[in-house]
Amino acid sequence: MKKALKWILFIIAGLLVAVLVALSIILSPKVLTNTANKAAAGFVDGKAVIGRVDATVLRTWPSVRIDIDSVTVTYPHEKFSQQDSLIISRPRFTRSFASEISLLDAGRGEEEDTLAFIGRLSAKADVLAFLVREKVRIPEVAFSGVRAFAHIYNDSTANWTMILLPEKKDTASKPVPVIEAEKIRISDIQDLVLTDPSDTLYARASFDAF
Repeated sequence: MKKALKWILFIIAGLLVAVLVALSIILSPKVLTNTANKAAAGFVDGKAVIGRVDATVLRTWPSVRIDIDSVTVTYPHEKFSQQDSLIISRPRFTRSFASEISLLDAGRGEEEDTLAFIGRLSAKADVLAFLVREKVRIPEVAFSGVRAFAHIYNDSTANWTMILLPEKKDTASKPVPVIEAEKIRISDIQDLVLTDPSDTLYARASFDAF
């Protein structure tokens, strides 16, 4: 009886290790990075570039640790150039006019403008919670080296509208999994800019962490 139990446990453990090893092979940085870039392309009306994605399974089971080196979200410079030119051409006679123009130019490039950049993103996801309860449990997610340039042009137009939200689908047959994030850490916030000329709002900030 004990011998049979040992063999059963040995087989279960062997299958589990085999699955984890297979996952670590399948979830190679090259495969993950390509998959992530293809998926990200569907959520932006512009360009999302992910540098490298690593996944750790064996050392973190039953969680999967995901590490992403650099995420850059950009859009063509001409996408909002009309709104920018209208704002910049407005006459202003304030002492802060130069700094206002500087903030309006934040994130702008010759060919592409930057909405956001993340130097590193790390997250853990509970695999068992998803398999057993169909819940995406994220014990911890961390961002570092963050730069973001948010520009509001009018009541209906802002540069972050280039992010495409997923369309609502009929979920009667299969409900959407619950997503639960327990801890969010953001560090090394290098540059945060928010402008809204219509409300005379020009702000820039940086933080070590929050």
